[in-house]
Amino acid sequence: MSKKVIVAEDDNDLRESYVRFLKRNFSDVEVEAVPDGEQLVERIRNGGYSVVLTDNQMLKMGGLEAIRRIREFDKTVPIYMLSGIDVKDKALQLGATGYFDKMGLILGIVKEAIMEYLK
Repeated sequence: MSKKVIVAEDDNDLRESYVRFLKRNFSDVEVEAVPDGEQLVERIRNGGYSVVLTDNQMLKMGGLEAIRRIREFDKTVPIYMLSGIDVKDKALQLGATGYFDKMGLILGIVKEAIMEYLK
């Protein structure tokens, strides 16, 4: 089965930046992107993702709520939150695998964190 990553981010430029970064660093991995948590939950419900990267503050449904809903039906998919506000404790409590602060984010650290799930 091929590896798939999904990114949920409402900012178009940032979403495309994440997608480009992932495709450049994981050329054999399929990358999908959605603009909100509602679409993220629906895609995860259909299964097949190796890693999830999500923003917190998005229209329709935020990342914290998306994590809560995803964990109701999928306890194992790795979920990493990337947020500009400090919701690390809440994200981890809801079942996130990890948390990255967007302010000063170093994408190389994200790469190292998700690499094990994309081998």
